[in-house]
Amino acid sequence: MRAGATPVSASGALGSVMVAALVGSERVISRLIDALGIFAFTCTAALSFYQIVARFILEQPAAWSEPLTRMAMIWAVFLGLYALFRKGALISMDFAERRAAGATKQWMLALHTAAALAVMSCALYGGIKLLLIVRTQTISGLAISVGYAYAAVPVGAGLAIIAILATAMTRLASYKEL
Repeated sequence: MRAGATPVSASGALGSVMVAALVGSERVISRLIDALGIFAFTCTAALSFYQIVARFILEQPAAWSEPLTRMAMIWAVFLGLYALFRKGALISMDFAERRAAGATKQWMLALHTAAALAVMSCALYGGIKLLLIVRTQTISGLAISVGYAYAAVPVGAGLAIIAILATAMTRLASYKEL
């Protein structure tokens, strides 16, 4: 063994494989989630435009367009949350992290990650509770369960947790390379 080199333990190798698997699987689903978020946002815009035309030009408002627009917007926001966390653009500490060095930078990343995980864990827990409460209610104009709209909260929060962990692991690896 070289002087100064550290032996790789079995747990270290397993940890590296687990990190690579998490980051790799997250990248695969990232494109799908981005596409679904863009689709939901596009639906929101198209349905909003339809509402304006139907209500103010044709003077024939549709009862289904407003709740469907609201549902598409909820899904767009919570799927977009995933993309923002993955890119590290939502709760940004880049300014402070760039000025920090060494262990301070790693502690800031840990604090930032813990805070984001705490918020998203609360959103996940609250979203599941909300879903259990509203699952029997229906959306007027659509005659479907409100649960389909509010399922976006726990789904988005769960995906955001995956993105937060993957982003933190990627950043931590880049800090260790410096």
